[in-house]
Amino acid sequence: MFAEHRSFAFAPAVTMETAKMPAKRVSVWFFKGGVGKTMTSINLAAQLAKMEYKVALLDFDAQCSLSSLLLSEDEEPPAADDEPPVGEGGGGAAAAYDADAEEPIIRSDPTKQVRPEDIDAKFKHCLTDNAYSAMLPYFSSIVSMIDDVPQLYKLPVEGVGAGHGGKFWVLAGSDKLSKHDEELARLHFDGADSITKYGAFEHLCKKLERHYNLDFIVVDLSPGTSAFNRSVIMRQAVQRCCMTG
Repeated sequence: MFAEHRSFAFAPAVTMETAKMPAKRVSVWFFKGGVGKTMTSINLAAQLAKMEYKVALLDFDAQCSLSSLLLSEDEEPPAADDEPPVGEGGGGAAAAYDADAEEPIIRSDPTKQVRPEDIDAKFKHCLTDNAYSAMLPYFSSIVSMIDDVPQLYKLPVEGVGAGHGGKFWVLAGSDKLSKHDEELARLHFDGADSITKYGAFEHLCKKLERHYNLDFIVVDLSPGTSAFNRSVIMRQAVQRCCMTG
């Protein structure tokens, strides 16, 4: 269903990891911006949810374009003990399209979208976790936080109602994510070895897979060859080589 190791001049490269874990991981990345990377991530995750998969969409781009499209500042998260099924409840979202029906899977109210630089402040009252805070335990060495599971925001998907197996969660981005990237770059420059920090993304994914029983994790990465991007992409490549070689 998905092509591996294919890059096109007109589209972002998509890589998939099929490790010996419940969830498959799809990282959407390109070396430059403005090529449809974020919308590719959104549409892919939404379509997988329509196909009855449990999907988490992670915004790991410090520009937070994905979060500013999918989340509105006045949204409230569903209560933990009264979570509405996918397709019900409120929620802003970007226009993700069903290729067959040519209708939006997820609709948005552009008047409620926020600027990327306002992500942390605007969502503070409705989201307890974002990409920065989810990775913080591994970079701060706060042992008591290592086992904490980040709160993902559950989004409704049009056409997917009660009794449908598909679910769609999003981990909001943060403009503070660049701090983690700077730390990884410093470790690389100094020749330091830190399994906890280099493996932060892997630890986070495993934690989310177990807690949310995920089938897919879709990751929207920032453009460029940052230290964090390399840690994610190379991690997937190494495991794929170990499996096939």
